[in-house]
Amino acid sequence: MFHLWVVWLLEPENENLSANAESVTQKPDFESLLSQVDKLESELESERKKNAEQINRMKYLQADLINMQKQADRMVSETKLQVKLNWILEIISIKEDLNRALQSSSSKNSILIDGLKLLASRIDNDLKAEDVRPINVELGVKFDPRIHEAVASEETDEVPEGSILSVVANGYTIGGKVIKPALIEVARRKTPPAPKENPTDSRKDVPLDAAKEAAVEDNPEELL
Repeated sequence: MFHLWVVWLLEPENENLSANAESVTQKPDFESLLSQVDKLESELESERKKNAEQINRMKYLQADLINMQKQADRMVSETKLQVKLNWILEIISIKEDLNRALQSSSSKNSILIDGLKLLASRIDNDLKAEDVRPINVELGVKFDPRIHEAVASEETDEVPEGSILSVVANGYTIGGKVIKPALIEVARRKTPPAPKENPTDSRKDVPLDAAKEAAVEDNPEELL
């Protein structure tokens, strides 16, 4: 009886030992594990490529945005500069009109003349503050298309052809850049006189019948 009771107690332990032995002796499936590892690595590499593509796309978009911003800033700057140049050219035109009015004025109203001179002086100061300078034009020097614009010419032998004879309107620069060329008159070589024609027989180009009549008039005896 006691023997049976001992056997009954030991049976579960024997079953556990046999199960552990089977699990220890069972070989793991390395091929399946390697396949799973390869799959995971492939998925990881695919995700890395996607991330790299997204990063490159973001870089391109960022570069495009920077370029667009630079272009917009450049357009705004150019527009401001053009507006400023238009304003300066308008002020220069007013200044030139004032100078012409002062030069040609015969008014004896000293208060009016002094007021115009003061206005012209203030305009000159404002232009200088904007770095606007008149172009210095020397008479007799060669015409320079970079700073001059020829609007008239005169035939002369006193100076070489293309030399500046007079200034029609002043030119101006801003920051060393020409914004209004000086309008000038240049010298032009005199046209040589046409060669004189040699005297020829007045009957040279006369029709045949008229030539016969002229010959008869010259020698009436030929009719007899």
